[in-house]
Amino acid sequence: MAAALACALAFAPGCTTTGGTAATAARERPPDSAIALTSAAEKNARALFDKGRALLQRGEALEAVAVFDEFDRQFGQDASPGIRALAVQALSLKAQTLGTPAEGAAVIDEIVRRYGGDAAAPVREQFIRVLFDRAAALGKQGSPREAIAIYGEIERRYGGENKLWAAWALFYQGELWRRLHNAEAAIATFDRIGQRFRQEGDGAIRAVVADALFGKGEILGERGEARAAIAAYDELDRLFARDADAAIRLRVLRALFAKGALLGKQGGGDESGDGFAGAGRQAGDAAAAIAVYDDIVRRFGNDTDPNTRNAVALTLLKKSEAIRQRGDMVSVIAIYDEIVLRFEADHAPFARRVVATALFRKGQSLNRQGNIIAANAAFDEIAQRFEYDSDPNVQKIVAQAAAARQRLAIDMEPPHDN
Repeated sequence: MAAALACALAFAPGCTTTGGTAATAARERPPDSAIALTSAAEKNARALFDKGRALLQRGEALEAVAVFDEFDRQFGQDASPGIRALAVQALSLKAQTLGTPAEGAAVIDEIVRRYGGDAAAPVREQFIRVLFDRAAALGKQGSPREAIAIYGEIERRYGGENKLWAAWALFYQGELWRRLHNAEAAIATFDRIGQRFRQEGDGAIRAVVADALFGKGEILGERGEARAAIAAYDELDRLFARDADAAIRLRVLRALFAKGALLGKQGGGDESGDGFAGAGRQAGDAAAAIAVYDDIVRRFGNDTDPNTRNAVALTLLKKSEAIRQRGDMVSVIAIYDEIVLRFEADHAPFARRVVATALFRKGQSLNRQGNIIAANAAFDEIAQRFEYDSDPNVQKIVAQAAAARQRLAIDMEPPHDN
């Protein structure tokens, strides 16, 4: 369930619950835009490029590289900006396909030499994408400082003409500083994003601002600065609470969830000494955590977005854990019943998994209370609902419930006379 939580709340690619700031792992470069090609030569160039890309998609890497080389030979210096933009794409795909990082870097250097000063808009856009790709590759290859330098260059040279490029470049610098354990530099970079772009209306830029605030909150929480972390989450909520974009709403929910989790941790306290703990906001405050979870359910419980629904289900599970710490098992079981009632009609794999989890935990809780009959009924309900479920994760819960039923059957057997 912990992995499912990460999937649901971090926008990870491939999650049907569809990337903390890890959400942005799928956003390492600007998306490709359509290149208008109308002349016969341009159409011929497009056909050759598409051939290479199709070979690459089929896994025929050597053949694809040969086609990209042929494209470069025929069209690399073409007068058409659209064709030159395709040439940049072709070389970029070649760089990503070659066997070693050094070979790929050499191709990128060639792109920079030939097209770095090209003023044509389509060529310039493709060139920026290449720089983003190169920085992302360096970060993954263990050269974060080199990647930071490239992102910095993107921001300085091209950020003025495209705010989204600047926001992304700053964000990835912050993420890389974080990877280098330089919390101060990471937070300062995330703060720059907020200072420059918090008033922007573009949804993609708003998402970067929200991710930067969330990343700042995560770093501060990891450092034990609960008050400052929660302030970052609250700022994210203040800025985007009424946003109509489902992806932004999910980011708000994620920040509130992180705030609740931080409040619900054991220990902590008022590291600032300014009365934060006295205001009922210190880490380890189960009542404050529960209040945050209630706020999430109140605000997002009727949201129809699948990802948001998944996050609400997980919030209810998290709320049950916080209430369990207070020993109120009646309320805990009531939350499990609420989860089943809210999500039993949802046939998505993630929803089924949450319902099965709630029923299993209900059975465990009833068993601990000594209510063996009711516990057995909860475990039986899992089998009735999910015995033939196709999801392996759900089947694991079914197996656990079956084992629990067997143990209960042994406990319920009358003692035998010797």
